[in-house]
Amino acid sequence: MYLILKPEYKIIIDENRTYFFNVFIKNSFHADNTKTINWILLKDLCYRGITVEFLKDNRNNTLDFLKYLLKTKRESFILAESIVDIKRTINCRSIISLGLDIGSSEKILKKYIQAYEETTITVLGDLNGTLQEFLSQNGLNCTSKLNQCEDESQIVIINKDYQAINNFERDENIVVIPYSIAHMTMGPCDFDLSRQNVKLQQEITESSESEVNIASFANITSLYSVMLNCLLYLIGNIHEILYTDAGLPLQREFKFHLPSLKLTATPVYKEGNN
Repeated sequence: MYLILKPEYKIIIDENRTYFFNVFIKNSFHADNTKTINWILLKDLCYRGITVEFLKDNRNNTLDFLKYLLKTKRESFILAESIVDIKRTINCRSIISLGLDIGSSEKILKKYIQAYEETTITVLGDLNGTLQEFLSQNGLNCTSKLNQCEDESQIVIINKDYQAINNFERDENIVVIPYSIAHMTMGPCDFDLSRQNVKLQQEITESSESEVNIASFANITSLYSVMLNCLLYLIGNIHEILYTDAGLPLQREFKFHLPSLKLTATPVYKEGNN
């Protein structure tokens, strides 16, 4: 079992007190600060989650106080059987925190949590199932079957080599994100896989290029992580509110370079676009 503070709670550590503030109902409870409790650690445990087993098997003042909170403020916490539920809560908290920072209404943020629970991402052309597994393990509801309800808004991730990729071009209710592991692209995002040995690269024939241009596990994980980030902002159209801060690759081209796994992005605007 896992334990985590609900995403709508914000912990504020003041000079004399620590407040647990519910941003939706504008209500809070607090505790007087004492030097025997590590309040920074407590905040991290509440935000990132902890196993109930660890909490039971270990004792110190900070953990004991967390046990006390769980007993007295049970309604403020989530008890979950899967780490996936914890990651879903962490994702929601990050959106809520960003929304509050830029002044979004609590009504919009509350609606986002509901949309998160109700949204299913359709993954098509994922031959070995790694993408769907990655997204599912990070808290997203995924399926490999397209919803046939034409009036319902849907998010579809589709491999560029998938035979039905052109079937979605004119469907206004479907947001489509094409991707390719073979060429490491996601929508307008291009992950640079060029080799450092330019001479060797020039000697590669076109027929053998596809065999050499194989993404490493680290590169694939980076692409999947960017995709996950984009999906979080597309759920419930929250990107319309948080667009500036979300930095989604919408209406733009990005070229990515991954030296030593340090991801950097340079926006390259298409001709004719603002």
